[in-house]
Amino acid sequence: MDYNYQNIIAGIKSGEYRLMGFGSCRRVYNLNNGYVVKVARDIRGVEQNKNEYQIHINCTSRFFAEITYVSEDFRLLVMARAKRIKKMRAVYSFYKVNNMDSLLKVSGLGQDLKDNDLGTGDLRRASSWGLINGEPVIIDYGLTHGLFKKYYKGNLFLRKRYTPIIYQ
Repeated sequence: MDYNYQNIIAGIKSGEYRLMGFGSCRRVYNLNNGYVVKVARDIRGVEQNKNEYQIHINCTSRFFAEITYVSEDFRLLVMARAKRIKKMRAVYSFYKVNNMDSLLKVSGLGQDLKDNDLGTGDLRRASSWGLINGEPVIIDYGLTHGLFKKYYKGNLFLRKRYTPIIYQ
């Protein structure tokens, strides 16, 4: 699929693309075509987009949602749109496990996380998962241990501000 950076930004500014959610450093918009765009709000969002893209191209795991486009500067990342999961119980039920420890043993998920410097902190939240074709997949996998140490560790209560990205 062909995406144009300026067209996506224009669509967001005009209200064509609805805000679906946001985190500390990215906003997610529905592209109305079965995909979403994750827009970096600051350097941390750029780094998370970059990490997700690197994981996607280097890992063949079925647990990570598909990425179809990333801008050259990693400010925008287009990912398959997933149906919202409200409770982790849905993930556990699908994989026939009772908790996160058991889930990590399913078909190499734990190894996939280890290989990609990912922890389980975010994965314990239902909002990090979504359903694609009826199967739970991880839709938020950009926060590696290295990124956490660089931007978040020791900063949880100080709330350090990062220069916001302005889209023209």
